[in-house]
Amino acid sequence: MKWLALPFVALAAAIVAVWLLARARHGHAVVLTRGRSPGFLRLVAVLLVLLAPPDRELAADEPAGGTPVAPAIPGEWPTGVGEQAVARWRMSVRWTSEWTALKRAYTRAMLPGAEAGAVAAVGELARRIPADAGALLMADLTARAGAEGLPHHAVAHLLRALDAAEEEGLYDSWYAAYLWRASARVPRDARRIELYLRLRQHLRLALTFARAHAAARAPAFEPRAWMSKAGPTRPQREREEAAVRDTLAAARRLYATQDAGPWDRECRVGCGLAAGSVGLTLMRGGCPRVVVPGESLRLGRLDVVVAGDTGAVLEHAHYGRFAVAPDRIVTAWELGEGADPAARARIDTDIAAALAGDEPAAARLEGAFALAHGAVRAALAAHADAPGAPRLRTIAALFDDAVIDPR
Repeated sequence: MKWLALPFVALAAAIVAVWLLARARHGHAVVLTRGRSPGFLRLVAVLLVLLAPPDRELAADEPAGGTPVAPAIPGEWPTGVGEQAVARWRMSVRWTSEWTALKRAYTRAMLPGAEAGAVAAVGELARRIPADAGALLMADLTARAGAEGLPHHAVAHLLRALDAAEEEGLYDSWYAAYLWRASARVPRDARRIELYLRLRQHLRLALTFARAHAAARAPAFEPRAWMSKAGPTRPQREREEAAVRDTLAAARRLYATQDAGPWDRECRVGCGLAAGSVGLTLMRGGCPRVVVPGESLRLGRLDVVVAGDTGAVLEHAHYGRFAVAPDRIVTAWELGEGADPAARARIDTDIAAALAGDEPAAARLEGAFALAHGAVRAALAAHADAPGAPRLRTIAALFDDAVIDPR
């Protein structure tokens, strides 16, 4: 008699699908999780695919004339990124993939009070990804678990890890953020420019693939329904191959207007080149830009500042002057090291006020965190229980794109 309930189940699934589409159209996030009725959930997913409007109604990446809305961004489509890379990326972003499991395990191991076997669990999963990428993750995690100083890496090690990840289709903003944090402990040589250029390209591809997956409306079903020794059937393989081709075609179209997302728009600090300073070059996305005195610029986390023979002085509207030593390559990790005594005193004053709960002071630090992050981290280590410490830890976590240990 169960067949009598099928019309009512189908009607309920249609109502749920229409409600989810309405939420998605209004900008709300829609997440389907496993529940007690996987059959009902599968029916809702099928109805979502059938009822969803065409791509041009959902995502206005192009107007009717076909001209991109966003300006073109320098950088051609990377060579070697083809259908194989897209197919591997589609596998890696699945909730049940080993890469997703590794990210979850690594994040849990980083949290305070992690279980004793957390590091071992990460090690087991890290052996299933490329050796260079897994060894780098385990070296940092083992050092943290042992309360040791984090290891220093060469730029070549980070580039090899990035190459190994990309060969397996692991284009992931999480991994790019990890490598960027590791770049704080590399020698300050010219290869950092290459590393930051590669990280920006990696982020653009990761975000492009996500947009292309939605634009192509490519389904990604877990192989639960047909799991057997024979594997997927020929029609299922053909649908997967068509999804990969459609995703790659959409990615090639969208890449020209895709930036690095939050890494291009957030955690930027506004500065100007002080009068009398010469020979300062800003490297952003592989494009050099010579900065002249009096000109303002906004420095992001993936920008590199190269000083000339005479050095330079950057001037912030509130905190003051920050020197860049001659012939130095400086990133967001080192900008605050050149603060003069007056700037350092203003930063320390705002940190003390923010720790006491002063919101305007915390907001000023957030707007110039690249200049103040070193002093903020030292203050958080010394005053972890201060009333304003959670606010500053949140700012640091957004800057690092990582969980911050409150200890």
